[in-house]
Amino acid sequence: MARGTLTTPKSGESRRVDMSRELHETLQALQLDRQLEAVTHQPEPPSRWVFCDDKGQQWHHNFVRLKFFRLLKRGGIRRCDSMI
Repeated sequence: MARGTLTTPKSGESRRVDMSRELHETLQALQLDRQLEAVTHQPEPPSRWVFCDDKGQQWHHNFVRLKFFRLLKRGGIRRCDSMI
């Protein structure tokens, strides 16, 4: 993703993202919850975004950045602009 737009890597090949088993299970549970909610409450398919608004649309990338930097400040963690 670049500036809120899904893109392929410059190499044109897919990339592998390592994650913990706990994160994998959490994401699977989120997907299942959203599918169940869509079946019972919403006529639209569930959002494919982990972080989305109440209509299932992706958050603007600057919104995520600002929230992230506020959390860093609250936690007393030094901001490093190369983090995002």
